[in-house]
Amino acid sequence: IKVTCNHCLGLPIECTNHNVSGDATRRVGSGKGNLCDRDMVGWMRFVDRAGTAVVRKAPTGRCGGLDAGWILGVYPTEPGATTLSTLCYVDEIGNPCSTSKPIRTTHCGDFLVFEIPAPPDCPTRACTEDYTFN
Repeated sequence: IKVTCNHCLGLPIECTNHNVSGDATRRVGSGKGNLCDRDMVGWMRFVDRAGTAVVRKAPTGRCGGLDAGWILGVYPTEPGATTLSTLCYVDEIGNPCSTSKPIRTTHCGDFLVFEIPAPPDCPTRACTEDYTFN
């Protein structure tokens, strides 16, 4: 057996089996658009211009969609740990959690992955920002 990622040993499967997005229009503060997370369902890692994590406060801007998603909850703090939180969606009139879905977040050592749920409607997207581990 060839191991190519020594620090990945013992981590959950989603740490090596996930999709990646570097879409800058998803970043918090981005304007509205017609983009939707319906094609992004499943474990996702955010990188580069997208930032690295789903935001943890009701966002300003629409993040490329109409309803903007944010996590009501906490990120896991230990590698291999997973937290269950609520992905809230700010609607077009500003209700901070007009609809919501459960979301899991896993700590993969150097990065986080998020299990993006099917959105309640479209255009709806989770907003992202830069996050640095302590």
